[in-house]
Amino acid sequence: MSFLNKPLFKNVDSFSLGLFRFVFGAFMLIEMIFYLKSGFFKDSVMVPYYNFPYDYLEFISPMGDSAMGFVHFLMGLSAILIMIGYYSRWASLLFFICFTYFLLCCRGLFNNHFYLFSLLSLLFVFLDADRSFSIRPKNKAKEKVIPMWQLNILRFQVVVVYFFGGVAKLTHDWLVLKEPMRETLKSFSPNGFVSSELMVSLFNYGGLAFDLSIGFLLLFRRTRTLAIIGVILFNLTNAIVFDDIAIFPFVMLGTVLLFLDPEGQAILKIKSFFVNNRGTSIKRTAGEYHQISKPVIVGVGIYVLFQVLFPLRHHLITDNVVWTGIARKFSWHMKVQQRSEKEISFLVKDKSSGEEIKVDYTFINQRINNLQILQMSQSPVMAWQFANWLEKRLNMELRAQKNKSFKDLEIYCTIKTSFNGRPAQYIIDPSIDLTKAPYSPFGANNWIMPLKEYSNE
Repeated sequence: MSFLNKPLFKNVDSFSLGLFRFVFGAFMLIEMIFYLKSGFFKDSVMVPYYNFPYDYLEFISPMGDSAMGFVHFLMGLSAILIMIGYYSRWASLLFFICFTYFLLCCRGLFNNHFYLFSLLSLLFVFLDADRSFSIRPKNKAKEKVIPMWQLNILRFQVVVVYFFGGVAKLTHDWLVLKEPMRETLKSFSPNGFVSSELMVSLFNYGGLAFDLSIGFLLLFRRTRTLAIIGVILFNLTNAIVFDDIAIFPFVMLGTVLLFLDPEGQAILKIKSFFVNNRGTSIKRTAGEYHQISKPVIVGVGIYVLFQVLFPLRHHLITDNVVWTGIARKFSWHMKVQQRSEKEISFLVKDKSSGEEIKVDYTFINQRINNLQILQMSQSPVMAWQFANWLEKRLNMELRAQKNKSFKDLEIYCTIKTSFNGRPAQYIIDPSIDLTKAPYSPFGANNWIMPLKEYSNE
């Protein structure tokens, strides 16, 4: 396995890894401060009556207000410790546990940059990221090199984000209809040059080519400079065009540090601003080789295999992952759809008495938040979950208010949404009682309506 010596075992300077750890920790601290000031953390998981659980993770749910507030505090504290490099492995573990718990409290919270933050914090648990640019305890401060695999595993993760983001765009809508790019640019600039057919094509096919190639271009020295310019322009454009991706493009800008030669001129110039390079004493010098145990090799192999295969699982489950939403999460499906809900309501029928109650948007919004409603309008599975929760919730409320309950409830869902420029259509069969409809995360769910072919009529 000598071919693995250089990418895995060669010792290199640890500064670029340490600097990226600082950048990541700083961004996570900014994220936690934003959650506090905006009330996002509280509104997301503590206010709603119902949080939509993930399949097989129903046991994960929000704790009481005080406990969740403490979780938020721990995330902020661990972000600070990651940033300054003080016991960064333990800090990364704490952040990973708390942040992943927060992410899994409700599937309506999911977005791809949350998933990336969770993965990066997990990887930092196993990396010597505090050997540079940190206030690491003095008795451990002499080691200034790391094995190359520690940089390459982070590089691999960034390539995965870009590449599978491109793979997700290899659809009829993206390649032929140029959707949702057309609708996105139309929303950004309704009558301007940006929404012209020329610019739609440039953004659409240019974005696809960028996603599929940029990770690999960053890996090779000859194309790296051009690729870095591309990363800067791409992510700054995303930050301008999209108003719902928060700090994600800036974190991706920070990942450029990982692709610089750890002992090249660019890193040396950056390093010269922060540290005195003279007289550095290390036990193993850069260029020597580090002995790594087999468990590390196996662990890296399993992680790589999972990250390559898991985003493709939908090919075994559903024929239109973007429309059904099944197996879309944790797969880097980014900006591949644009929906506009035209109607969302539930009809509750008591079969025994014939009584009917229409559950409209106002009623729904009193029980779940706007983000959850938005996600539910895009996810048939979340609508199915809400209908089954609603059956239990209505009986509880009626018993409390009128000392009665429904005997045999039927709940029907009406969600009409415009999908990638198409006319509004049902995503769920409105004639099917969702409390009786079976759901499988691995098979066909006949109550989900098929996507109608594109039509301008």
